[in-house]
Amino acid sequence: MENEKSEELIKNLDIAFVIMDKYKKIVYANNIARKKLFHNNPDLFYEKDVKNFHSRRARKKIQRIYSLARKGRFKGPLFVKLIDTSKGTTVYLVKISELIDKNGGFSGFVAAFFDVTSLTVNKLTNEINKIPVKSGNRIIFIDIDKIVNIRAEKGKVCIFDKDGREFVSNLSLEEIEKRFEDKGIFRVHRCCLVNLKYIKSIITDKKCHHMIKFVIDSAPLIPISRRKYLKLKKLFPFGFR
Repeated sequence: MENEKSEELIKNLDIAFVIMDKYKKIVYANNIARKKLFHNNPDLFYEKDVKNFHSRRARKKIQRIYSLARKGRFKGPLFVKLIDTSKGTTVYLVKISELIDKNGGFSGFVAAFFDVTSLTVNKLTNEINKIPVKSGNRIIFIDIDKIVNIRAEKGKVCIFDKDGREFVSNLSLEEIEKRFEDKGIFRVHRCCLVNLKYIKSIITDKKCHHMIKFVIDSAPLIPISRRKYLKLKKLFPFGFR
């Protein structure tokens, strides 16, 4: 009876819950998850390994997130998940936590999906104009237009904004570039993206290495490859500010 009450409570929460066994195979999804994540088709998720829902490139990162969840017990990491649908992109904050049995042993994971699309998508254009990022122990939403540069460093994606603040995102450079290149986000190096509107100049050292300097003085210099340097010159035929 107590188990039935608990299951009914989970079903009625407006949060998508997915439960996995210790091998990361999905064994349960509440009604919200069934509808929003799996289109009411149990065959899409039941007994499926969670890695099947991620690209090969992302699987190593996802594995790390689950490892952190185990080490942190109930303080597992919170990360951003973008899911494309026929109606546009849905943005979720996802919390992964470890499940413990009555004897204190590890028995699996639970993933809670919080839909934050309304906080990140422009209602008029149906385009993402903000992305959730980590700031200390908090998640905040930063406007794409305020981002100066984005760098991949030591396994992290670091975002620097026009107010001189720095954040960490679990989104990859590829995801950010793909979704926001039409908003002025431009790849200048395999590990760096920049917002074209904040470029001040390009400086060249004695070894002919090019670096981008921004109108925000505190922003770190960003390297630019030779190929991207030539492309950037075409975008700014009259020079920089």
